[in-house]
This record gives sequence, structure tokens and C-alpha cells, in this order.
Amino acid sequence: MGEMPNSELNTLRNLNNQIYFIGTLHVAIDSATLVHKTIETLKLDCVMIELDEIRYQDLLHPEMKHKEEETLKDKNNEETPDLLFKVLNKIQQEIGESLGLIPGMEMISAINAVRQNKIPIKLIDQPIMVTFQRLNELKDSAQKEQTDFINLLKENPIDTKDSEIYELIEQFKKPGFIKKLIVEFKETYPNLYKILIDERNEYMVKQILEYLKNNPSHRVLIIVGAGHLEELMRLTEENLSKTKNI
Repeated sequence: MGEMPNSELNTLRNLNNQIYFIGTLHVAIDSATLVHKTIETLKLDCVMIELDEIRYQDLLHPEMKHKEEETLKDKNNEETPDLLFKVLNKIQQEIGESLGLIPGMEMISAINAVRQNKIPIKLIDQPIMVTFQRLNELKDSAQKEQTDFINLLKENPIDTKDSEIYELIEQFKKPGFIKKLIVEFKETYPNLYKILIDERNEYMVKQILEYLKNNPSHRVLIIVGAGHLEELMRLTEENLSKTKNI
């Protein structure tokens, strides 16, 4: 397996043949297959995944509903952070159902593979309650971003015909396509970008660096959504270079 730098999705990247990254799509069978195959093939000391404890438990026990999120709801404000995540989750569910897939199956595949191979797993994403709280703190124009984004998602539903979905997934596989979407999202919704992507990237990098500091010789695989991949790799490499130069 080698480094394939042209696409953000479903390619195995590596830093110094020690730190490996896979950017995934939560409703793509290719992502789940690659994740499982990679964990089976590489001799890993740890697998890190873009989940926090709540979402990890939700994947393992989908029949259980976590009530912690209810505490952040503002009854006087329809545009709660909870609503944004519900809209995004609904879209994933609809796409998954049209393809006969479970959203997040690449993470489930990773969890199953590490259990089978007895590899430690580390949850590196920022707690979702912190993200909810940050969204709940948005004011005025920043709050309008969230409202506009929710309305955009509601008013432009994805066609869940099999052919349309497969065509969309193929678009995501094209080099630079995801990066372009991320740039457009950042330009249009800068405050949402900061909370949903930037701050979480910073949190995940800290988790990665802390682990590597304590386990400098360990070989690790980091599995994240493709939208986080490029920046997460850049931040990790940049911080590791700084550490070596001290």
C-alpha cells in the first residue's frame, strides 16, 4: 500500500511510514472496505477514529437514544444546534437507505477490525456536547449562518435514486472535489466552518500529538471524514516538524 495524494477520499496516506490517514465518506461502501483491509494489513499499535464517546456508543447501540443533547435545546429558538445535526443525520440516513448501507459503517468496520485484531482504539473527536455548546453560543450574523445552512439543506434535498447517489459519490472521489466544497463552505459559512471543522481539527490534532508524544515509536492509523483529511494531515506534520526542531 502506498501513498496516493491526488484524492481526499478512500486513499491511504502516510507520514514517515508511521502515521497513516484514511479520509472516508460515511455512506460509501468503498470506505468501509478500505478501512477494514488496511487494519488487517498494516501492523498497527493504535487506530484513531473521528468519534467521541457519545457517537461511539450510538454506533454500537443505535437502539439507545442519548438524552444529553436535549439539555442544550432552547425552547424559544427553533434553530438549535440539535436541529442542524438532525438535518445532517437525516440526509445521511436517506442516502444510506437508498444504497442499503448504514451511515458510519466505515467506523463500524474499523471498530470490528480492531477488536478482531486486538488493536487499541482511540476516540479523537471533540465531544459532541462541546460542539453543540459552541453552536448554541452563535449570535446575530453567525446565528443567521446556521439558519441559512439549515434552510439550504431542507430546500435542496438530494435525489435518492440509486443512479443519482452513485453519481454523487463518484464526484466525491474526484481529486480536489472535496477540497473545493470545503473552501466554498468556509467562504459562505465562516463561523460554522470554524466550529464544525476548524476547532474539531485542532482538537483531533492535539489528541494525535499527545498520543505520539507518549508513544513515539507506535504505528498508528487515523480514520476521519474526507473533509477533515487535508488540514488534519497538514497540522499533524507541521506540529511534528516543530517538535523535532526543538
